[in-house]
Amino acid sequence: MNETPPRPLIELQDSGLLWLINRAVFHPRGYALGLAVKDGEVVGWRLRGDGTQPWTMDTPEPEFAAAEATLAAQRKAGTDDTQ
Repeated sequence: MNETPPRPLIELQDSGLLWLINRAVFHPRGYALGLAVKDGEVVGWRLRGDGTQPWTMDTPEPEFAAAEATLAAQRKAGTDDTQ
């Protein structure tokens, strides 16, 4: 299987993976993981919330489509093994 090259942390937002991580891991526990960005570069991360109530979203998150596309591309990269 071909391994994809490392990607910048800022791409976690555009790829939808930050949303997916939050939705599956942190939001049900009352937290949210956020990236600290300065001048377009990720300089760290923050854990928001106090853990007392789950985070909820009133509208469907558009990041779902981005996360699905990112995971589909990874699956395709794994099946394009030419070695």
